[in-house]
Amino acid sequence: MLPLALALRHDRPKGSFLYWGKIIGALAGAVTLKPWFVLLGLGLVFEMPMLIFFLARMGIVSAGQLLRWFRWAVLLIFVVAAIITPTPDVATQTVFAVPMILLYLLGVMVAAIFGKKRDADD
Repeated sequence: MLPLALALRHDRPKGSFLYWGKIIGALAGAVTLKPWFVLLGLGLVFEMPMLIFFLARMGIVSAGQLLRWFRWAVLLIFVVAAIITPTPDVATQTVFAVPMILLYLLGVMVAAIFGKKRDADD
């Protein structure tokens, strides 16, 4: 938190863009990710098709629902990719997000094939 304290020691007006930019920059410099965090995040992401398989077998989700939620899933995937990406650039975030989107679509196919079939009267 020392970088934040050093950023706040200058008396700038509270509404100034430079003031808040300095605070955000100090906070971003104070937060560091360990390499194990990236590996753990990627390991959990590759379990997504298996999770979708079990949820579809139990009848909690269906392939149609997953396709309807695709836009929200892409948004959530990019947020997760931003969290587990070791650098702040968009290219690296996209490199992490594209395989996650493909795994989500693989999960949709798994749900369509192995999902619980709905009865006609449901």
